[in-house]
Amino acid sequence: MDADPGVLGGEALAEVLFGARAPSGRLPVMIPTNESQLPKDYLDQSMMAPPGRTHRYFTSTPLYPFGFGLGYSTHSYGQLRVSHESLAAGTDDLETELTISVDVTNHGEYTGAHDDVVMVFAKPSLRDEPTAEMSVPRQMLLGFTRIATAPGATTTATVRVPAKRLRLYGKGGEYELLRGGYELHVGGRAPGEVAGVEPPLTRSLRVA
Repeated sequence: MDADPGVLGGEALAEVLFGARAPSGRLPVMIPTNESQLPKDYLDQSMMAPPGRTHRYFTSTPLYPFGFGLGYSTHSYGQLRVSHESLAAGTDDLETELTISVDVTNHGEYTGAHDDVVMVFAKPSLRDEPTAEMSVPRQMLLGFTRIATAPGATTTATVRVPAKRLRLYGKGGEYELLRGGYELHVGGRAPGEVAGVEPPLTRSLRVA
């Protein structure tokens, strides 16, 4: 059954077509290129079953990464600022809040503000080799914010991230901040190369 857009459906469509409103949705999933990139054994429910399930464990190159989206404007990112360079391993710093800011410039030409979604990811590189019982993702979404920026203008986007979102299941049998490096990726999508889309900015965070 076709969905009825209602009495304002025509007006809404016209506003999108003429740039009065801009599409700004983002994919909440990762889309693989083809079925060969899916786990061979569906009875194996491990998230790490090759080539990995979801954007957190996927080891291949997706067709569309998590957070991908199109709009009428293009945005660039600069002046990345992170409130902390390091955190203490264990559980002492779990309540610490990281403040991550980045300047976003709208290079579009339509009048009116157009939304962008700024996302913060972390890619962990642990000091100690993980055991078979540990599930260490390749990337983790830490937080995001939606901002509206007029054409040609620059807006500062700020994302506040509780340190506990970086915790992983450790060898001691509890969730904690594990020692190692965590590469922060800040931009309009998940880490990874995508043709025609500006890559996220990066900054290193150390847990020791």
